[in-house]
Amino acid sequence: MSTEAVDTTYSPEELLRLLRNSTLFGDLAEADMLQLLAESNMRHVPDGGTLIEEGAPATGIYVVVNGELEVLRKAGDTDVPMAVRGKGEVIGEMSLLDGARRNASVRARTPATVLSIPRSALEETVLDNPEALLTVLRTVVSRLLSAEAHLVQHQKMAALGTMAAGLAHELNNPAGALQRSAGQLRDAIAGWEPLARELGAAVSDDPDGRIDDIRKQLAERGREMVWLDPLERSDREQELQAWLEQFGLTDAWKIAPQLVDGGWGVASLQRAVGEASPADAGVILRWLAEGQTVFSLLQEVTNAAKAISEIVTAVKAYTRLDQAPIQDVDIHEGLDIVLSLMRHKLRGVTVLREYASGLPRVTANATELNQVWTNLIDNALDAMEAGALSAGTGQTKRVLTLRTAFDADGEAILVDVIDSGPGIPPEVCKRIYEPFFTTKPPGQGVGLGLSITYSIIRRHGGTIQVESQPGRTAFTVTIPIRGEVT
Repeated sequence: MSTEAVDTTYSPEELLRLLRNSTLFGDLAEADMLQLLAESNMRHVPDGGTLIEEGAPATGIYVVVNGELEVLRKAGDTDVPMAVRGKGEVIGEMSLLDGARRNASVRARTPATVLSIPRSALEETVLDNPEALLTVLRTVVSRLLSAEAHLVQHQKMAALGTMAAGLAHELNNPAGALQRSAGQLRDAIAGWEPLARELGAAVSDDPDGRIDDIRKQLAERGREMVWLDPLERSDREQELQAWLEQFGLTDAWKIAPQLVDGGWGVASLQRAVGEASPADAGVILRWLAEGQTVFSLLQEVTNAAKAISEIVTAVKAYTRLDQAPIQDVDIHEGLDIVLSLMRHKLRGVTVLREYASGLPRVTANATELNQVWTNLIDNALDAMEAGALSAGTGQTKRVLTLRTAFDADGEAILVDVIDSGPGIPPEVCKRIYEPFFTTKPPGQGVGLGLSITYSIIRRHGGTIQVESQPGRTAFTVTIPIRGEVT
């Protein structure tokens, strides 16, 4: 054992017995075990202390002598518990294979002591022993599968949480508009009712149906607000205000904007009042202006309720919880649903839909395909956002292109998801579908999005390819029209 951190609490015989009883070192000769001990040292970790930090260089492995340590993997701002290691268990075995950076953190749940074995000692013993190396591979594969299962489930929940946050934001806008318009509508109706009584007294009969015609026009004009540029709106309001003041309306400045909102002009209002006296015309115009506000607010309430309904419908279509897992799926509908649910991330992004006409439905798991489109579009948006930040605000135009087509044989559908981001380096392209591979800093990605996407596409009998260069990255998914989902 190295003299750097001599520990007299445990005798060499106890540590030798610990190695002999471990799965990883049990097949080593005793001489090799003694060599490992000679080059190792003891390390104490206080309760809550960090043994391994995710992303740090891997320099060796640890064997737990006493205490408990928890393996954690960053996923966003959350540390996801992966496993708990106790006496005799090995931690950090991935470094035996590739010497890569640590893919998880390890913290002590109780005060713990570990035997720290450097990689150089492992290379001289374990990696030269075929049986020990096979044991290492089995351990790594088993732990990778367990870690993947944990993180896949966590990523699904995190994705659901992210989407829920986005949906809450999207629902908040129409819900706020609905509440605001409903309150204003209540006040507008309260102001309109006495004007209606005044109108009834001023116009006791309506032989030519002029008032009924105005009511119909109010309903029609309330459905579509007139949008004008500020200069034109100002000109119309001034013209209308001057005309209204001829009837002695001291609040013409207030009435004019209400009438302009509904597209009323001098000519249409002249027809509305007809040959009425100035006093009666004033009553008609006040009633008409307030009525225009009422119908406009009613339309705002309708639009907000419709927006909420559309979001709820999109969520239902995305999950398809009330339908069979395998069904005939409309690719375009799935892409549009994902775009609808990701509107909060699409601000400032130009979306181009280049959809092929006459595209048939495909036999697929609709929910899984929606997850594919979500992962690819989300990655594209993140890449463009990162590119825009590195280039400087406003210097990079973000364009997302969704393109569909038939393949050469007409037996499959091609879906391209193309972004205008900075591109993916060739050496990274080779590894993007590997589980846990990510170029993002710890906590910003667990490296499973494209791995899950790849698995889903393969289960559908399809393929996924990527072509990338600065300014253009294209993922092409091929889905058989009548394939079997495994």
